[in-house]
Amino acid sequence: MGMAFGLKRLIEKIICFVLFYSGFIFFIRFINRRKTKIPILLYHRVNDENNKFFPAVTKKHFENQIRYLSKWYNIVPLEDVVSHIQGGTKLPKNPIVITFDDGYKDNYLNAYPILCRHRAVATIFLTVGCVDTGILPWTEKIHYILGTTKLK
Repeated sequence: MGMAFGLKRLIEKIICFVLFYSGFIFFIRFINRRKTKIPILLYHRVNDENNKFFPAVTKKHFENQIRYLSKWYNIVPLEDVVSHIQGGTKLPKNPIVITFDDGYKDNYLNAYPILCRHRAVATIFLTVGCVDTGILPWTEKIHYILGTTKLK
């Protein structure tokens, strides 16, 4: 149990490090300074092939979440929020943003059809250094190491 807890803490520290140094935390703080609070939901993967180290949202759960969000919120593109912050556009009542990090293939194969069915939009952030290079993102390398290492 001690080793599993230590591994979990290490993963949490890595995630916090990435969020801080990517500027994502500062972006969220900047948005939260505004009178209008705009939730931004961050997804990574949508598939039914879950694992214990990097869980994904199942297609069924994602469908239920998007159905709920479409009913109670106005899902807007991230670019509309940026324009709003810069003083350009007015946002609808109850805006919410959906984003995906890393641009996994399942974002297109599984999430996109669900988003289309509910006429919802999302922003996908690609790991551009990996496009057409054959290089795995560091998160996938960690996923592989954790998934193939035998814990004693």
